[in-house]
Amino acid sequence: MKHLMFVLLILLPISCRTVQTEELPPPQTEEVIRSAVFREVDSLYLAGGFVQVRDSLLSILRTDTSLLDETLFRMLGLYHGRAMECDYIDLLESLESEGYGNLGGWKISALDLAGLPLEALAYLPPDDLLLEAWLTCEFDSLHEDMILPIPDG
Repeated sequence: MKHLMFVLLILLPISCRTVQTEELPPPQTEEVIRSAVFREVDSLYLAGGFVQVRDSLLSILRTDTSLLDETLFRMLGLYHGRAMECDYIDLLESLESEGYGNLGGWKISALDLAGLPLEALAYLPPDDLLLEAWLTCEFDSLHEDMILPIPDG
């Protein structure tokens, strides 16, 4: 037993002095470039410049359609932060008419964020039963009868 303790006392300090190194992959330049595109817009957003941010995001979108999801995500945050989700739906519809494809998923997300799951059902693809069940459940939970206690005094 003493021999085992002696070996442990010698090995423990030696093992504590070794440093494990891990090779990290190089940063992906595409992510760095994408974040740089939005740097000014994000600063404007933090400063509260709604119209400037919206116009800048639309400019980015029209310049580079590969940034569609990132741009629409930021726009959704912009509109949701001002409780203007219905205006966001109007913007999405105008983008669809300009040829940006079906943006129904973004409409559903915006209306769900706004607490309007029943309205979101209008944009639901017919074969998406799980999303339909989710939105219906949310609608039912939002409109359950609430019993409020009578205040004292």
